[in-house]
Amino acid sequence: MDQILKLDGARALVYLLIFSALLAPGVLFFYFFNFSLFKELDVFKLLLISLSLSLIPFLLFLYVGLIDQKSNKINFDTILINTSILSAGVFFLSIFFFLIAENMVRPYDFGFIVYWYSVSLLVVLILIL
Repeated sequence: MDQILKLDGARALVYLLIFSALLAPGVLFFYFFNFSLFKELDVFKLLLISLSLSLIPFLLFLYVGLIDQKSNKINFDTILINTSILSAGVFFLSIFFFLIAENMVRPYDFGFIVYWYSVSLLVVLILIL
């Protein structure tokens, strides 16, 4: 507890951003697309599943940032902030676009997850360009 109180504001904000980038997209995913599962899961299982959904793109963006760090000598906190924003941005934009297109297609099976990740990949490509 003493170590938490010793954190400065900027470092605490970085940790909060990372925490929300890893958990919020998965929680929103289950809230919007499988509300019955969202209600029946306990908090620990919901957070674990949310983390498993969000961790793959987060680690991918972190890997790209770490490669860039070697060549440009970028601060690690800056890489974590950029990774969190990109990871959460991809998920939030893909959820937003999927909610717009929800009336056209409504698959809620394995094909839905493939479709959701393909929309996320499309959003990443748009952000890169």
